[in-house]
Amino acid sequence: MTLPLPTIATRVMAFIGVSFPRSLTKLDNLLQNANTRPDAVGSLLRSDPLLSALVLGHANAVRPVTTVSEAIQQVGMSAVLGLVRECPPIPDDRRQWMFGFWEEANATAILTRVIARHLQAHRRYPGYLRENDETLHLAGLLHNLGSMLAMLQFPEQYTQAGQDLEKDPEERAFRHLLKDRLGMSTGDLGYMLAHNWHLPAMISEVNRFHCHPLRAERHQELVAIVHVARTIARGCGHCAGLDRYLDPIDDGVLAAINLTTGDFDLVVNQFLDEWEEMEQWEAGS
Repeated sequence: MTLPLPTIATRVMAFIGVSFPRSLTKLDNLLQNANTRPDAVGSLLRSDPLLSALVLGHANAVRPVTTVSEAIQQVGMSAVLGLVRECPPIPDDRRQWMFGFWEEANATAILTRVIARHLQAHRRYPGYLRENDETLHLAGLLHNLGSMLAMLQFPEQYTQAGQDLEKDPEERAFRHLLKDRLGMSTGDLGYMLAHNWHLPAMISEVNRFHCHPLRAERHQELVAIVHVARTIARGCGHCAGLDRYLDPIDDGVLAAINLTTGDFDLVVNQFLDEWEEMEQWEAGS
């Protein structure tokens, strides 16, 4: 039996965000230091989907911004510290799920930027000259807030969908099984959260349509790039939580952004180089 819409909406509106204890401690220490530069805080925030979304939404409620750097500048470091301190740690029993979500989000963020710049370098998509790297990164990082919300706010339905996956005779995608249990798609769930948190319209659109980008009425090219980035990320093993199903790339998407399968080797190799650099930075920090 699916949940009533008012129940889903209430849980979405009550959600204040969570993060890993280590991330919260590191940010708290940084933000208490008067000598900390905003770019150091921004670097840490941009690796954490939920903290990025919290800060971005807090700033966007006042004036539209599309980067964490702008958000920090707009609200100030003391406000960021307040948001970090209000953010509770991820419950122990869901940290494994959230680690997978964190990996998928970061891999998609890197690949979104890599693919957009690859298209730009080969003069196939000049329109993307207007999007800066941080905006592209955030579009990938925050593309799937609905899955994260399902893990944290609807764990019973999420777990049941995982059990259904093991015995589903039709071998349907996990997201379809979760929709059967929850009564709402993860795309719509993410859209609802993005709207409630005052996130930019492009983030709302990416959340709603990242599985079917050609249905998007706005920011369709960006949604299409995120869709391909997410598929490649998952193909490289970066899958969130119980969802191990590899969705195919939506028909027509590659043609829409003028990307070919022949480009994939270059894109994947650059992604793997950047992923290794990120892991080394995380270990060093």
